[in-house]
Amino acid sequence: MDVAECHRRGVKVTNAGDAFSEDVADFAVGLLVDVLRRVSAVDRFVRVGLWPLNGDYPLDSKAVDHIQNVNDSHMRER
Repeated sequence: MDVAECHRRGVKVTNAGDAFSEDVADFAVGLLVDVLRRVSAVDRFVRVGLWPLNGDYPLDSKAVDHIQNVNDSHMRER
């Protein structure tokens, strides 16, 4: 991190050492799962009342679909 540039722009920089590193890592993994599985997006979809109007909100991701398609084509080749 460019501490001098942060200071020049008035951004405060602190370092807590290893005090919260495990918690931050856990949170980062949680955010990754949230983004990849669209947990927050589905939550918003339901909360704004779109579930009854638009039907199901698919939870699968394109990556999972792609893996399944590759697996299916591999099984057909056998």
